[in-house]
Amino acid sequence: MTKTTKVALTLALLAPVPVFAAGIEFKAPTQYPEGIAYSEKTNEFFVSSMRHGTVGVVKDGKFKPFAKDGQLISSVGMHADPERGRLLVCVSDPGVSEKTSPKTQKKLARLMAFDLKTGKRKASVDLNTLVPEGEHFCNDIAIDGEGNAYVTDSFSPVIYKVDPAFKPSVFLKDDKFKGQGFGLNGIVHHKDGFLIVAKSDDGTLWKVSAKGPPAAEPIKADKLVNADGLALSAAGDLIVIQNENHQATRLKSTDGWKTAKADKPVALDAAFPTTAVYAGDKLYVDLSHLNELFADPKKAKTDTYTLTEVQF
Repeated sequence: MTKTTKVALTLALLAPVPVFAAGIEFKAPTQYPEGIAYSEKTNEFFVSSMRHGTVGVVKDGKFKPFAKDGQLISSVGMHADPERGRLLVCVSDPGVSEKTSPKTQKKLARLMAFDLKTGKRKASVDLNTLVPEGEHFCNDIAIDGEGNAYVTDSFSPVIYKVDPAFKPSVFLKDDKFKGQGFGLNGIVHHKDGFLIVAKSDDGTLWKVSAKGPPAAEPIKADKLVNADGLALSAAGDLIVIQNENHQATRLKSTDGWKTAKADKPVALDAAFPTTAVYAGDKLYVDLSHLNELFADPKKAKTDTYTLTEVQF
């Protein structure tokens, strides 16, 4: 095999492969869902709304409103917690909501909890009050086995912690998380007692200890540009959604996530994929169309969305 052939083969192996053409399509006028969650007890998907704030539920391909609340400005990342009967929702105001105001725009990082059956509010916590300085954007949520929620702030270098009684605290504030634009983004909790966090602006992944004093260490891996949502498979693989690259990348680690190696990525439709969730053994990725909304909220008119099923 010539050197030229080897290079061509390497490039071919690294190129994204086409996505498996399956998924769930639903109609939800100008919903623009950034986050999705899944409840295995009811076989329902929950979708957020960057435009309306409303949280919706999708079952059998049909969408209906689930939670409407005046405190929902832009609903972002979510996490279903059937064990405790709650849906946790990040609420922010990046400036594209119908409810955007100077009082909350780029200043809000709110965690809300809704009853998983009724959609009624159970709690609302303004996390930004813990770190008054700077801008704020509540982005994503992970939950450990005790019911503690870990929440990323994309505009401040902070991970918050909210205990099962909804008492908030600053879990970790670290200047290593500072960046330009969207910083901390997707977050997952690993069963071995640590968090993995994505930092969008530079495509890095971080391992954060959740036992003992929290500390963040970079995971040695290829940088994943525009890394957004994260998901852990049953086998322990990490799925990273890259929105502006329109792809999902699977990573594996053999040393407890000190290092990681990426598999061949899967290409997604150019519709700004943001987050992913496992429903049983199937992986679904949310195609949010948020690029349209941020380009011009008044002209954004997408009514139909897809939870794309991805196979590696």
